[in-house]
Amino acid sequence: MILPFIPLLIQLAHSPTEDSRQLYEAIQRGDEHAFSLFFNEHYSSVYRYVIKYGIRYEVAQDIVQQSFIYLWDHRSRIKPDKSLKAYLYAAAHSRVLNSIRDNKELPSSDKDYLFEHPNLGAENNFSNEQDTVSSLFTITVDQQEKIKKENERKILIEEAIRSLAPKRQQAFRLCYLEQFTHEETAQIMNITKKTVEHHMGLALAELREKLKNIS
Repeated sequence: MILPFIPLLIQLAHSPTEDSRQLYEAIQRGDEHAFSLFFNEHYSSVYRYVIKYGIRYEVAQDIVQQSFIYLWDHRSRIKPDKSLKAYLYAAAHSRVLNSIRDNKELPSSDKDYLFEHPNLGAENNFSNEQDTVSSLFTITVDQQEKIKKENERKILIEEAIRSLAPKRQQAFRLCYLEQFTHEETAQIMNITKKTVEHHMGLALAELREKLKNIS
């Protein structure tokens, strides 16, 4: 059953394509240009993944940068048949957990971080490019009300996700929002595929109940 309150996300195959294999091999050889291409392609998505855990953007930037540095420093250990993106997320995931554990720079309000960087990309499910100072002068009252309700809806959804038990939340974000396969999520979280499936089942059931009144 597809959750009615989250846009349908097509599960993409994350097994390396021929082009990505060539890119990974170039990175393993120490090709800085290839790594720069990989960095530019994935920086924003990893950053969004990190800040959705409520981490301040300065700390999130450091986490993402350190994750890329770790990947570059350990590039020779990457298996060619594995997803380089999954390795990157695993590095970021570990640092997110450490930051949460150490309670570093967490926002005073759970809502604060949702719109700290609203223009990171059109694919950001929790951004709203219309909600800017300039656009508020040109849109109608009805449009403003619609935007307000949509933002409130996004906040409710995000709060429901953040209310999940930590492992369930992590599995849900990786599988459902970041579109990793269960196998890749297991790699990132350092757990078994069966455990990922268990977390996902519980997370989906809990979210359906929490958000059953959201249209």
